[in-house]
Amino acid sequence: MSDLGPSLADIEALDLAYARFNAARSLRPNDPELTVTPIGALRVIHDPSRPDDETYNRVLGLDAGEVDRLDEALALFGETPPQVDVPVDRLDPALCAALLERGLSPVRALVWMWARPDAMRRDPIDGVTTERIDGQAELLLDLIGRLGKPVSPEVRGKRARYFCTDTFRAHVARIDGEIAGWATLWVDGERAILGNADTFEAYRRRGVQSALLRARALDAASLGLSWVVADTLPETSSHRNALRAGMRRRTSVVWWRR
Repeated sequence: MSDLGPSLADIEALDLAYARFNAARSLRPNDPELTVTPIGALRVIHDPSRPDDETYNRVLGLDAGEVDRLDEALALFGETPPQVDVPVDRLDPALCAALLERGLSPVRALVWMWARPDAMRRDPIDGVTTERIDGQAELLLDLIGRLGKPVSPEVRGKRARYFCTDTFRAHVARIDGEIAGWATLWVDGERAILGNADTFEAYRRRGVQSALLRARALDAASLGLSWVVADTLPETSSHRNALRAGMRRRTSVVWWRR
């Protein structure tokens, strides 16, 4: 890895591995049907059980040299609407034209941020404490349930083993002793994804996410990880928090959909 950050291929490989993991830990009652099909350098992620979720129905790895394989890739989705993720570094007029010809249009972009853990800010935030909840899957599932529908006993029995482990590491932030928010660090070898960050409404704008970024930076550094990444929507509070924590933009990815 250069000082410019991980390569696009590295990020796509990590994104693919994370999609596999997220499918396995899904909180839906039915088991996932995720498949990953290689077509040249393309990787087709498809889960017919979740046709409404583009996260599990998309194409990675497209560049100008793989356009001839795109039709074969798109055919694998059947009636499921596909998404093609294209880093802006690879977009050129010919590639854009090829996507438009296939009925795909750009709908959104996200920013991949990156940092070396030991280069991130790790100073404490006044009034906010953090801790890693190792082995406390039930607590994390309770917190997730507070965001919407509670997680059923059936789903807990199937999926709890994926949560609060050595690889899917959960941190909580507290204000006045009460849990104010939580976030995760998913570790894959010497790299990791900072994800699943949420602050409960009563505690927003009090530095919770900044504290959780710093907590996970310390955790990643203690593990000796080479780099971490996070995907954010541009010009959002998550994007600004990542910048303040010492992360840098690696690329933006444009989502093309029908």
